[in-house]
Amino acid sequence: ARRLLAALRPFDRLGYLGEGRYLALLPGQEGLPARTVAEQLREAVAVPPIQARSGLLRLTASVGVTSWHYDARSAFPAERLIESCEAGLARAKAAGRNRVSLEQPELDRPPTA
Repeated sequence: ARRLLAALRPFDRLGYLGEGRYLALLPGQEGLPARTVAEQLREAVAVPPIQARSGLLRLTASVGVTSWHYDARSAFPAERLIESCEAGLARAKAAGRNRVSLEQPELDRPPTA
């Protein structure tokens, strides 16, 4: 978590979802700029390795990214954005881990239970 926090801007927010999953809110970052920030977060986790009793531990991170353009006339689609990030995370892991996957949220369908 410290490495993630150090890589974020002062106004970004990081939350823990459980099971080793974090959620970063990146105001003003949509699409490819958000993916670039996600790559920076992934790299921040990986470098440098951590010294442990058994030797060097090399950490990796798989990251799911989604974005939403703020519209004052619509409600914040939190559930759908988290679902989209989770789908991106699953895709990144399925593609071999230690990578970033950009997903577009499906905002016109009901959230899954």
